[in-house]
Amino acid sequence: MRLSQKQLFKLLFSGALITACGAIHAQSVITTCAELNAMRSGNDYVLGNDLDCSDYHYTTIAGVFQGTLDGNDHTISNLTIHRARSNRSGLFDGISDATIQNIHFENVNIPVNFDGSKADQGLIAGAVFYYGENTISNIKVSGLQIGNQNAAGFTGGIIGRIPGATLTLSDIHINNASMRNNFGSAGGLIGLSSGHVRIIDSSVHALTSINANHDCGKWFESNDPDEDEPTYHFYNRCSFGGLIGDVAAGTVEVARSSATGNIINTLYAGGMIGIASGEIYISDSYTLMAVAAEKSAGGIVGGATNKTTTLTHVYTAGAVKLWGLEYSGHAVIGSGSKHLAGIESYFDKQSSLSAHSGDDFSTGLTTAEIQASPSNFNFKFGLWEPIFWKFEEGAYPSLIIAQ
Repeated sequence: MRLSQKQLFKLLFSGALITACGAIHAQSVITTCAELNAMRSGNDYVLGNDLDCSDYHYTTIAGVFQGTLDGNDHTISNLTIHRARSNRSGLFDGISDATIQNIHFENVNIPVNFDGSKADQGLIAGAVFYYGENTISNIKVSGLQIGNQNAAGFTGGIIGRIPGATLTLSDIHINNASMRNNFGSAGGLIGLSSGHVRIIDSSVHALTSINANHDCGKWFESNDPDEDEPTYHFYNRCSFGGLIGDVAAGTVEVARSSATGNIINTLYAGGMIGIASGEIYISDSYTLMAVAAEKSAGGIVGGATNKTTTLTHVYTAGAVKLWGLEYSGHAVIGSGSKHLAGIESYFDKQSSLSAHSGDDFSTGLTTAEIQASPSNFNFKFGLWEPIFWKFEEGAYPSLIIAQ
């Protein structure tokens, strides 16, 4: 059937989409928390209004979601996400070939349901799976509590675990987040990645991330009520990062992004990446994250193994502390400096509590030098793009894009 221009206009603005094949694919409009919880794979959804889920028992949507969710810049508030029978928690159990965008969240809680559970947890999904390109963009989060003293597995502010998939995160901003994970790894955006990840124009601010179990890295027994017999797990990395806890494999690109807050009491801790075994590229980014670890702590990367971490126009000004003094703690990279390359990367040698960066590339400056007048700062940081960076005397440089 041939449609007139008037009919096409009416379809486009009534929530229907016209595919390349000429078929009409309608978006389902969500107006209640129950409708949000009823989303199913293979469909496209859009929020029709703000949602207050104070009185709704939201349970993680089972299975792998393939489709789109467009928040249309509406807000979902007072949401508590309860774990289903799967070992993953989030809006979705998992996503694949999905687009999630334009959503604001306020006051979200994702608890662990029972002692010793091994669960991958993230606000959007517990995990991202292999098929297709996944995009999450324009997500604003204010107030996020995820995990508790019983948590294990991988915990991320947005995604718990990425086992080999491809994901782009852009314009993601999390403020005032609290994470706790006793036996696994956690990150402000992603818990663990072994896939291909791009993080662009994003920030995690006022993060409090805690690993309170000194037995992390040893065998532990879980008591899952769904299992007849106890099961045993071993986590030997137990890493926390301002953006990603553990880059086990694959590649990660970070551009124009930042992290602030506190990470304490874990084996590996980094202001941006907890531990890196994959290839890392970080550019035009900074961290003011204070980190403390038992084994290896770094202002940007807690520890690096195997692959190369490349820093371009990056600085750190967070305090770095180490509990186990026989191990490594440095202002930029805690351990594995032979795997680090840098071009114009800096650290505040006063705030970091360390006069050494842990590598041969980064330059240590005093707080006054980093917070100097723009003219003096531009002399030191002459290649840093003014379209990305904001320089003010008496303040640390900030990003214009990722505030």
